[in-house]
Amino acid sequence: MSYATSCENLYTYSFTITVQGASASVTNGDHLHTLSVKLDGVLPSVDQFTVHVAPDRTTCNELPGGSCVAGVLGFIDGDELMQSNWSKRQTSAGTLLFSISTTVRVSEIEIAYHRPMYAPGWLIKENGVEVYRDSTNGGSDSWPNPAPYTFKLHTLPKAEAEAL
Repeated sequence: MSYATSCENLYTYSFTITVQGASASVTNGDHLHTLSVKLDGVLPSVDQFTVHVAPDRTTCNELPGGSCVAGVLGFIDGDELMQSNWSKRQTSAGTLLFSISTTVRVSEIEIAYHRPMYAPGWLIKENGVEVYRDSTNGGSDSWPNPAPYTFKLHTLPKAEAEAL
């Protein structure tokens, strides 16, 4: 039984790109280099992820000290020294890239990128309701590396959300 079908109180967070990362403006440039995603400081397990658009550049890229797991995307394998890379043609504004399901409501999400220039803007929804929206990307800087970004979610109290 999958994680999504085995949970009674399920929160699903979807991640849709609103603005491509600054690196997308470079000819033949990569757009998105994602190292990890944390929900309230915790790395979700592989079975909590649904990847809607698989990375076409690199599914798992080992950084010094990391080790890829066969058949598992680098950004969801639980190792913060692994990354997955998408090209700009896969990651235009409006692209639903991945979703994460959990039994616990999340108040903060951290996504770490290889560099700020690879960070897109995001629309994050909880069970179909917008809880975060960017109107800009991570900028054009090459440093720091890694570049973690924290998103504080604007969620309704549980009773109000269930009434929607």
